[in-house]
Amino acid sequence: MGCGGGGNPYIGKLGALHQLKLGRRLRVISPDSVTGGNVCIVLFMGAPLVCIEKLFSSEIQSAFEAVKEILCSGQYSYPNLESDLDVKKENGVKYIENFPRDFYKCSEKDNDVVTALMPAEIGGLNSFMPLVVAAELDLPVVDADGMGRAFPELQMFTPFIYRDQYAPSCVSDENGVREVVLQADTPKELENHYRAICVNQGCMSGVCLTPIPAEEVCRVTVKYSMSRAWRLGQAVMEARVNHRHPVDTIMEHENAVLLIAGKIVDVQRRITGGFTRGHVDVEGFGEHDGHLLHVEFQNEYLIATMQTGGKTSEVKACVPNLIMMVDTDTGEPVNTDEVRYGLRVSVLSAASAPQIRTPEALKVVSPQAFGYNHVEYVERTDYVEYGSVVQT
Repeated sequence: MGCGGGGNPYIGKLGALHQLKLGRRLRVISPDSVTGGNVCIVLFMGAPLVCIEKLFSSEIQSAFEAVKEILCSGQYSYPNLESDLDVKKENGVKYIENFPRDFYKCSEKDNDVVTALMPAEIGGLNSFMPLVVAAELDLPVVDADGMGRAFPELQMFTPFIYRDQYAPSCVSDENGVREVVLQADTPKELENHYRAICVNQGCMSGVCLTPIPAEEVCRVTVKYSMSRAWRLGQAVMEARVNHRHPVDTIMEHENAVLLIAGKIVDVQRRITGGFTRGHVDVEGFGEHDGHLLHVEFQNEYLIATMQTGGKTSEVKACVPNLIMMVDTDTGEPVNTDEVRYGLRVSVLSAASAPQIRTPEALKVVSPQAFGYNHVEYVERTDYVEYGSVVQT
């Protein structure tokens, strides 16, 4: 959705195309059609900038296999696993280090335990990776996600906001070294635990979060988000063919407001604590001449403030509303790992999904949750609901 994070989508696109070349299927199903078993959520965790230099291998598949083995074994009853494996507990998290690869061998009778996968967020690489992994496993992907956009931390995941079970889950590196969490007191403690592991693994890890029972999917997720992203991309491509301005098309599709069109004149970016953090300054031109938009990010764009004629800055947009940065000429999203001096961009603001604007959600996704205690969130309610393309 152009919010800056989730990793470079081009890498995921290449992975999906490779699966098609191998003769495998990329299947998407409506969340309303999930009737049995569990839905597993798989994702890349780390700093998006690292993905440019270090490509993924089998981290996510390794994490998924560990969670499936635990479910299929019948030995797990929250929060305990009946085994002689060494279980540790610290900082509100109960976990097993170096989870064995031969813990349990799943068979055909276990095929109905996990019936689908789902993206954690509809953002960048993390939108594609469930499709890639699902193609290898011959599973469908549910047309939904846990954010309706991208966010940098696990406690901002809607199934964690509206459910109180955060395990079992697993994090894995490219060598298949896996750590399984059996219990987490809060999703923030799970985030802190996994983030520390991720940093040790080079700021790039594969994660499989706790499965969601089929009957809970529609209640705790943002439905039809994959369809939303597909429709938006299709609208932009059609705009190019019909010689319409792609930024105008994005504004119409998302009821978005154009904050500035201009040139990037400053970028400060660093990897710290497992995140890509920094800011980007956009100097306006044309009707925005004399304006400077300052956008701060933590994997995703968090807050945009406008300075006009050297006067005091005014907050123009903040999370959980979407701050979307796109190439002015093509409408292509510009991620935080891709922003660079001289790039001509347009920055827009759009409403977020209703599921992340509730009082419960705002506790973890408001500006205050990111340390902006002086910023007041102004709710936008002009969110456009779109159905699933699977049903049309």
